Amino acid sequence: MDATKDRLRSFLVDEGHWYAAPEELGEDLPIISTILDSVGLVNLVAMVEDEFGIEVRDEDLDFENFGTIARIAAYIERAKSAARN
Repeated sequence: MDATKDRLRSFLVDEGHWYAAPEELGEDLPIISTILDSVGLVNLVAMVEDEFGIEVRDEDLDFENFGTIARIAAYIERAKSAARN
């Protein structure tokens, strides 16, 4: 899961409103409305779908699943696991 978190962090640093060092972007820092705006969230979802091979349902777009790097990584793992079953 560390590779997933690293990829998410990289995306947020490149595409979001983060101006400090990448390693300072903690995995439990809230990202919605602080690092990502609505366009950034759409781009994040597109990246997650493309790179991790999952489909993000509209009803899954909430703080519980997309609020932090750790929550997004956990969501990706759950979605990948569900797709395998």
